[in-house]
Amino acid sequence: MTSTKTRVGATRYTTAPAATVYAIAADSSGYPQWGGIGSFEEIRPGTESRYGKGSERIFRTAGMVIREEVMAAEPDRYNSYRLISGLPLKDYLGEITIAREGDKVRIDWYSTFIPPKGFGWFWRAFMQRILSTMSAALVKEAEKRMVS
Repeated sequence: MTSTKTRVGATRYTTAPAATVYAIAADSSGYPQWGGIGSFEEIRPGTESRYGKGSERIFRTAGMVIREEVMAAEPDRYNSYRLISGLPLKDYLGEITIAREGDKVRIDWYSTFIPPKGFGWFWRAFMQRILSTMSAALVKEAEKRMVS
């Protein structure tokens, strides 16, 4: 029996411009400063921009070494990445969608993955907490930059 694909994440709203939100989310090197990630290492730059499509990165945090590849980068709108290694999740895809909604900007940060059999409950809760925390930190950083 195959485990089913799980989807977790968070939706947040901000008054910060979409361009500001995207710039922060797309800059992999900044995650340790605003996102609580331990460290960042660039493995390979992207084809159209340094941290854009095709770029590979490693985040080290809480004893984990997580390697990812950026799959898509649409300025001010969308960023997606896949997990290469570091977590026991299959077919992991993270997506950050940014869109104006009235006088605010909506941020959807979600991921889909297949957890190890028997541990779906754990990985669902773990990744939900990570994405909720990261999306809240992204909003906080974007609004901080508006004031600066």
